[in-house]
Amino acid sequence: MNSINDLTGVRQSHRYVAAYQRRLLDAISNFNNRLINIGFKFEEWGSLHFDRPPKKSNPAILTNYWAYDFIHLYSVGFYWTKGEENKKNFVYFGLEHLADSGLENALDFSNEEEPDPLKFKDAAEADSILRCFWLLIATENSPFSNTVWNNTEYEDLIKMHFNKDIMNDFSKLYEPLLPFKEEHKDGVLFGQMAISIENIPTMESFENDFCNIIIDRLSELSPPDENEE
Repeated sequence: MNSINDLTGVRQSHRYVAAYQRRLLDAISNFNNRLINIGFKFEEWGSLHFDRPPKKSNPAILTNYWAYDFIHLYSVGFYWTKGEENKKNFVYFGLEHLADSGLENALDFSNEEEPDPLKFKDAAEADSILRCFWLLIATENSPFSNTVWNNTEYEDLIKMHFNKDIMNDFSKLYEPLLPFKEEHKDGVLFGQMAISIENIPTMESFENDFCNIIIDRLSELSPPDENEE
């Protein structure tokens, strides 16, 4: 498709997106069932970078919202917890989908202008990514656990705790297409993994090369030695 005036291409693109999102939801539904089987509870989902649309009677939809606010699964996160909130061994787990890494490359958090997708880098040079993180409160007196439920988002606390230089872009905490990484700091264990969806093109490969790795790690997750940093 050479331009947005190519409506045949637009129609075909919508069909692809609908089929892709159906496949994505089926995969995450299966993953959710596996998390529940090891004691996790689903908490919420939401856009990584955008707002949800307003109520249907609100005319602000015409002027105050971005087009991205209406394509939720383009950039979306799903979040689970396990254990007693703010206590030792409590785990917070997030699974995030980014359909186009060109979006985060183009986002400028210093202004409020809607990114122009037609100016993103070439789609062939971008990635579609599944990434996840897990956070374990490893000690009862962790400074993180003392503040984690004081009306502050987990992502903000993680930013402050692990990288004080990251202000508004949580995605920069991730290393692109990182196979596996864990860090222990001040009574908190933080882990992450990210993979290109092109490397897991089937449900079988999604299970074997992504889900199984995460489920196995979460199943055995326990506080690290308090002397280790």
